[in-house]
Amino acid sequence: MIGRDRQLYHKEENKENPQGDPKLWNDKWESLGGDRLSVPVVVTNDDSRIEVFMIGRDRQLYHRWQTKPNGGWNDK
Repeated sequence: MIGRDRQLYHKEENKENPQGDPKLWNDKWESLGGDRLSVPVVVTNDDSRIEVFMIGRDRQLYHRWQTKPNGGWNDK
């Protein structure tokens, strides 16, 4: 989502528990940074990593990606 501060935020899904309850989202929104001008474009690679592209208010292209499937994000 885009916050009021124009930064890009994400939430992660919690892992399924052993009883097979449905997956739930965690409670914490985490910033991926940025000061967006454009709508973010999100794609999934062949290996299931997520990549996000957007244009910032400085008219530069910004790109963030997961370092491994279901893993953390690259350092800006």
